[in-house]
Amino acid sequence: MLREKSGLTLVELITAIVLGGVVMAAAMVGYNFLFAQIKSDMERGNAGLQIAYAMESIHRHTLSAVSVKNASMFTDSKSNAPVFCFVGEQDVYNITPNKDNDNLDYCYYLGPGDKLMLNATNTTSGLTTNETLVDGRYKPQITFSYVSGNEPNVLTVLINATAIAGRSDTRVSKKESMRLWFTNVKE
Repeated sequence: MLREKSGLTLVELITAIVLGGVVMAAAMVGYNFLFAQIKSDMERGNAGLQIAYAMESIHRHTLSAVSVKNASMFTDSKSNAPVFCFVGEQDVYNITPNKDNDNLDYCYYLGPGDKLMLNATNTTSGLTTNETLVDGRYKPQITFSYVSGNEPNVLTVLINATAIAGRSDTRVSKKESMRLWFTNVKE
């Protein structure tokens, strides 16, 4: 009399273990890929936010510029510069072009550690404030330029940054033109 036996043979057991290992490996690869993409997107988004903040700061302060320190940038012979310095209002919402004691010397530049910096110095007290606009880990680059043929007081600003995450680098850029309303740099 034959009896039915239930159970797994050794071959079936080894096959199940191998297939389970393949499924687990595929799940780990998918997990790693997903989180690498999330990290990359977060870095790119953070770099983009810092660039947008820097551009907004430059735009807000240049609106109240009363004089430009490196006005040679606004000639046709020198069109690009990595530094832009000017005198502007401390309170950008209260413009007083005939009152100098509330002005600050603003300077945007790449500082130590490759950070995009804003230096603001009070012209009367000499108090200096430094602010990091874009972290050095993004390797920011900035260019201030005047394009011949534009309106006389239009400044074009280009900021580039590189978001590094995992195996790929992503370049984030923003370019804007800004009008200097209260100063006549070029007529």
